[in-house]
Amino acid sequence: MILKSFQRFTETYNLLERAYNLNFFNRFRKEDNIIFISFEGGPGFELIAVRNFFKKNFDKDDVNLISKDIQESWINYTKLMNINFLKNDFKNSYVLHKINCFSSKIFLILSYVRAYIDNEKSFLLIKNLLENNNVKGIFVSDRRKKIMLLIF
Repeated sequence: MILKSFQRFTETYNLLERAYNLNFFNRFRKEDNIIFISFEGGPGFELIAVRNFFKKNFDKDDVNLISKDIQESWINYTKLMNINFLKNDFKNSYVLHKINCFSSKIFLILSYVRAYIDNEKSFLLIKNLLENNNVKGIFVSDRRKKIMLLIF
């Protein structure tokens, strides 16, 4: 678990830094309501990286962090880290309807969820997330040698 926490933290922080260096966050303003949702996020290691990244680069402390996972036992850990928890299956396409996302900029983190993306319903979920006007970016972390290209 300890090694996994370092791995998830560093990989997510690295993704955010690369996006930052490519001016991905140029449209971001400090007063914006930012929501980061980690799909199958477990206890929230990726979200700790988000918190640290936004504090360092934007002096922003109020990023809304949500770990979305089917395993409800993670909630005790997310509470300790001041991260919100949403019990939800990856394939449930109604996740954004459960979150107050009006006038928010939503960013999603998909870490090692390729095993769950195995049918048309999963592909449609990702397509719907990409087409949602409030979703401003999806960060994908997966170290497989072959990653399938999704074209919609």
